[in-house]
Amino acid sequence: IAMAFGLAAPAYATGITDGFVIENGVLTAYTGDDTVVRVPDSVTAIANGAFRNNTTMTELYLGKNVVSIDNNIAYGAAALTTVHLPDGDTPVAVAGSAFYGCENLTTLVLGPSVVSVAENFLNISTLQQIVADPENTWYYSRDGVLFRRENSATDLTLVCMPQNSPITDYTVPSDCYVTAIGEYAFYNCNNLTSVEIAAGVKEIRYEAFSHCANLKSIDMGPDVQELDAYAFYYCTAATSIKIPDTVETIEDWAFAGCTSLETIVIPASVKSIGGEAFYNTKFKGELHIPSSVGKIGDSAFVE
Repeated sequence: IAMAFGLAAPAYATGITDGFVIENGVLTAYTGDDTVVRVPDSVTAIANGAFRNNTTMTELYLGKNVVSIDNNIAYGAAALTTVHLPDGDTPVAVAGSAFYGCENLTTLVLGPSVVSVAENFLNISTLQQIVADPENTWYYSRDGVLFRRENSATDLTLVCMPQNSPITDYTVPSDCYVTAIGEYAFYNCNNLTSVEIAAGVKEIRYEAFSHCANLKSIDMGPDVQELDAYAFYYCTAATSIKIPDTVETIEDWAFAGCTSLETIVIPASVKSIGGEAFYNTKFKGELHIPSSVGKIGDSAFVE
């Protein structure tokens, strides 16, 4: 009709199909009441608030052509427990707060096209497991724990144990070339009571185990070389720490707030102890600092 009167057609296309409100490929709202929701293939992006306050959806499939997922897409979706990230052929990056406010989300499934997941996206307090599609060339999962493939075809970084994982005693796999524990990898995993780090792991990165309130036993393995800042920050249940003789620097705040420590063994390989490294540990035992240590930062052992 618009063309008959010589008028230009609108520059956008809007449609509502089965409760999906779609504008130029962007899903802006969902008004349906299905428990299992499958985003149509015509959708390429999910807008902020698209599933906001949905009360019926328990499982969400984001569709094979979605390449952009905004923040807060399902805030307040109280029944949502499982999300399947896109499984198409186009690389997908996921915003850090995409599922912020989903208070019962327990399972994330990463499709083969997911290439980037923000670290804070994975820090969902209710999350119990992350499953990577076997065809995903960027991510790998085992026992609900997520790993990222690095530059080589074999080296892996352990990216995330979900905060509500049921695992209590965890051993980093020794048969799949894990070389690093990533930033925030075990952040706030309060079910975790012991961890054994396999040979071959060389880095424990920033806040890797911070705020693991019930982590008592820590075996760092024989090969760790880099112990980053805040690595074991406020692991308040940890009673003993044996630092491997491959570590040269203990970074700032690495063990600060570990208030139950009874034993600290610092090897002769250590040359530098950062500021506040053992701040507020309330350590009362005997501490031997080897002669190899040439630098001790401010307040390193202050209660």
